[in-house]
Amino acid sequence: MRCVAEGGATILYDEIDALFGTAAREEANADVRSILNGGYRRGAKVHRCVMVGKRVEVEQLNAFAPVALAGLKNLPDALASRAIIIRMRRRAPDETVESWRERRVRPVGSELCQRITNWAARQADLASAEPGMPSGIVDRAAECWDPLLAVADAAGGDWPKRAREAAVHLVAGGREESTSSGVELLEHIREAFDGADLLATEVLLKRLHERAESPWTDMRGKPLNDRGLARRLKAYGIRSTKIRVGEATPRGYRAEDFAESWKRYLPLSSGEGAEQVERVEHASHCKPLDVPHVPDVPLDPSSNGSGAALARDAAGHPDPRMAVDLGGGQFGTIVGATVGDCEQCGRSDGALYLIRGTREVAANLLHEVCAAAFFISERRR
Repeated sequence: MRCVAEGGATILYDEIDALFGTAAREEANADVRSILNGGYRRGAKVHRCVMVGKRVEVEQLNAFAPVALAGLKNLPDALASRAIIIRMRRRAPDETVESWRERRVRPVGSELCQRITNWAARQADLASAEPGMPSGIVDRAAECWDPLLAVADAAGGDWPKRAREAAVHLVAGGREESTSSGVELLEHIREAFDGADLLATEVLLKRLHERAESPWTDMRGKPLNDRGLARRLKAYGIRSTKIRVGEATPRGYRAEDFAESWKRYLPLSSGEGAEQVERVEHASHCKPLDVPHVPDVPLDPSSNGSGAALARDAAGHPDPRMAVDLGGGQFGTIVGATVGDCEQCGRSDGALYLIRGTREVAANLLHEVCAAAFFISERRR
């Protein structure tokens, strides 16, 4: 397949694993893969260098077409990220379906096709529609779902709701399909840290190897080792360093060095992962705040799952304006409010806040007037 014919061609490609089932097949069919990769957007082109006599010239080939692929194995990562993936299952022995006969189905399908064509012709604003996307569907996934949601909105009824529910479900499944080994490693490392600030390389590898159904125990016949781990993390700008564990100083990794990659490459919709990244990121970036103290910023009453009402800005992040003077030129940050006993004076009366210091990862429950004394005593320990 060198290019796609102009004029609205639709491609139905069965047994796609015959093209991409192995690394060798994928390499041999790189041209087909590049057309499929580039053809998910209307007007897309791919380019080829061809010899014309003794000259090298560049061909511009049409690539756009709606494509339905069917196969038994996973798609290449780049192609999977452009696809809406629907997992199918073999029919069970006790399931019965009507037998397929083309001679019976063709008249019904032809009539339905004509009705859809007539309906689409009446939708003058369909091409320029900008349907609202469900939270979490962005970038390429949003591009793929944009025309489908536009059609659902134009159809009306319960189609807009059903289409968005399907989008959320299928995009979540598609992320799992297109997760690369590097992203999978970042996710497993995040779980291995389990809230710790640092881990020795030996301990991190042990936790990776001991995962249920761990993919890191067999890397071309050998378990993932320190050199292999370092090589894979280098792509994300993460390197090991000397850390202190008791009296020992082994090489290892700090959670704060992963914070940026965790935020960019891993979905944060799951509460535990999101809270860990936010906690580590705050610890690595929290510095004395050169801002005026704002004592009366209203707190968002939404719960964070532990009974604390988090104070957040319009973007959903802890509001950095809520600075608390901790003495010595240092400032802490109010990240929420809840009920309980002050960790400095032990009393429960008055306003109690969840306050983070400049170096502490956890937030401590304190009266504002008790914060400086508490963190000064913590620094002296």
